[in-house]
Amino acid sequence: MRVFVAVDVGDAVRREVTRVVSMLTGKLEAVKTPPKVVWVKPAALHVTIKFIGEVEPAEVERLQELLAPPIDVAPFEIVWRGIGTFPSAKNPRALWLGVINGAAQLAEIEAEVSRRLAGVNAVELDDRALLPHLTVAGKFAYFFADDGLHGSELWRTNGTAAGTTMVKDSVPG
Repeated sequence: MRVFVAVDVGDAVRREVTRVVSMLTGKLEAVKTPPKVVWVKPAALHVTIKFIGEVEPAEVERLQELLAPPIDVAPFEIVWRGIGTFPSAKNPRALWLGVINGAAQLAEIEAEVSRRLAGVNAVELDDRALLPHLTVAGKFAYFFADDGLHGSELWRTNGTAAGTTMVKDSVPG
């Protein structure tokens, strides 16, 4: 199962991103050959604090227990500024909004998450510095859905029916 730790962005950010995406979609549709863009669904918007990667379902509960106690950080506001792409502007796979205020608090949260997960055999933490951002589009979107056969599972889509597939049947049966 693909696992990461994230901070929710709230409904006000979801509304604003929806407005910006609508504007960008209109501009993209006006170009001669518009690029194929998969916008992140508003309900799935978040700031990734720590990407963990593939973890066996049995380990997920252990990770949830380690991360369940609240992290002691005073309430703060995130201010968004700038737009960028990963891995580069020439080969974009994701479109993101940058964080100008709130980055220090997000880094505090990331440090505590890393501390709590240190020494967990099922988790291989990287040493990359946190680059707080809000991904609004990518080549693929991931989401949970129940197809009526497998229960709620992780799916991946490129925005087409043919390009939508279940990542893994995590809980067979």
